[in-house]
Amino acid sequence: MIRHRLFPKGEYCHALISSPTNPNILFQVRGLIYDVKMDEHNPQYKIKIIRFYDDINFLKRYFFSHKFKSDFRTHTIEFKFNRSNFDTRESFEDHIKNHKNWQRYMVVVDSVMCTKTSDECTKLYNTVQSFLIEKGIKDLYESMTRTHYRTGKYHFESRNEFGLSLKRFFKSNYDVTDEWIEEITDRPSNEDLDFLDWYIHKINMYNG
Repeated sequence: MIRHRLFPKGEYCHALISSPTNPNILFQVRGLIYDVKMDEHNPQYKIKIIRFYDDINFLKRYFFSHKFKSDFRTHTIEFKFNRSNFDTRESFEDHIKNHKNWQRYMVVVDSVMCTKTSDECTKLYNTVQSFLIEKGIKDLYESMTRTHYRTGKYHFESRNEFGLSLKRFFKSNYDVTDEWIEEITDRPSNEDLDFLDWYIHKINMYNG
């Protein structure tokens, strides 16, 4: 059952989009819904981007020359532009909005990544970004404590040593508790991994 808000064709929304080539970088945009693919579990919208919220330098680094899903099948569009042609975010927005072939620059986004207001989208962004940051910390822990990395300059001998470094790193910016460290460095059980393999297989079959 869908538990989030759905939008009709022709309505404006705020959305988080990402590229399959760099999925951990999220871009908050405002867009006009051009088409809708209804689905019992995961509706999708094809949107015309009206506004970006990142500055032009960030867009040049992480948005330009990356591919984004462009239809409800498997086609993608690459935002391949000469970076020197754009000095501001607004000039890039005007280019893709007013281009004679502007329809080729539309992107597809899952409905769960869409909200009505900018504030709601920012809240969603922070939630997803916090998850990605915590995943990054977990990945660092796995990399820095591997046996074969024991002579590497970033190696940690134990979870406790890694946790102490996290506390020093965050200092007063975040209350790093022992419970949080244990949770973020917890390794999944064999049963958890087997279930995850099964779940990903089912999702791939559903999307396939």
